[in-house]
Amino acid sequence: MRLLLLSLILIVACPAAVARMYQWDDPDTGTPQLSGKPPYWYRGDESGPRVYVIDDGRVIDDTAVKVTDAQRRQLREAAFLRAEQDEAQFKAKLEEAERLKQQRDANREEALAAEPAATPPAGEVPPVEAAPAAEPDPAAAEGDAMRALVVEWERIRKEEAEKIVHE
Repeated sequence: MRLLLLSLILIVACPAAVARMYQWDDPDTGTPQLSGKPPYWYRGDESGPRVYVIDDGRVIDDTAVKVTDAQRRQLREAAFLRAEQDEAQFKAKLEEAERLKQQRDANREEALAAEPAATPPAGEVPPVEAAPAAEPDPAAAEGDAMRALVVEWERIRKEEAEKIVHE
């Protein structure tokens, strides 16, 4: 069930990974900023830091490139309209994920309620059942393998460092 939920979340979230991005450098800190929404000064009358618009891995607009007023207005309107549409799609997907989660929880509660409550009669000791064999967890095995690799790498690095110190 967890795998199904995780798969649904990934399916819902993956289209957002290729969304249009806006990049600029923060004038106070000089650090690059990324956003799915255009900054308020993008192609507006007010100037601000240079903005790169990246879509599907390609730069499709750069505010350092001069354009006519008509093109500037068109680019600005299209950017803010697209940001609103992206936000609406995100909200719809979020609502769908919530609906699926509630449906999953309801199904789980129904399944638990449908199981007969096995209570032994008064004074009778319930039989002890053997615990079901635990299924091997692939994630745990992968984690153990990674830990073993890290331990081995650290051992080799330590030996190399000791050789250097002794030389």
